[in-house]
Amino acid sequence: MNYELWKIFLDAVELGSLSKVAMLHNTNQPQISRQMNELEAQCGGRLFNRTGRGVELTDLGQHLLPKIRSWLNVTDQLNNEILHSTDTPIGTVRIASLPSTAHPLLSTLYKVLQEKYPLIKLSVREGQGVHLEKWLEDGSVDLAILYRFNPTPKQGDVYLTEADTYLVGCEGDTLTQANEVDFKAVSELPLVTFCR
Repeated sequence: MNYELWKIFLDAVELGSLSKVAMLHNTNQPQISRQMNELEAQCGGRLFNRTGRGVELTDLGQHLLPKIRSWLNVTDQLNNEILHSTDTPIGTVRIASLPSTAHPLLSTLYKVLQEKYPLIKLSVREGQGVHLEKWLEDGSVDLAILYRFNPTPKQGDVYLTEADTYLVGCEGDTLTQANEVDFKAVSELPLVTFCR
């Protein structure tokens, strides 16, 4: 079984698009399509239905998905055990991040890793909170950088920093002149929330 082809299969499942998989692997969509066709030929049936919006698993693909995930996880664990038998840190760390935290946090982390641990490869995926949670649960990533609103960490979370939330209004706005604003005071106001 070809490990790399099945990794691409999982990427296609998670991203739902062969063109997105191509971008992830720094190649083109026809190349990814050829690799998926090769995999489907080995399986004796289609793994994906191609739609106008991307790809969706066929019954065969859905049947194989948990088995392939399990096999890849065991293979990755064995690979990590082999790599960690030396004193030099080596391997791939898969991090998921909100777009707003990717820079400068992850770009700084990348530079530090290159200087101190050049044999560690950093794989970064960006997504929204719900995607990051899903990737953590299904083992697609090792770590995720999320926002939490609960003051007490849960389920093994480690809080890196505390960030304030700011309410910004027009100059002279009476509501935003106070140092703190109760959430009840803004419940009926039309608000624009931040994005990337």
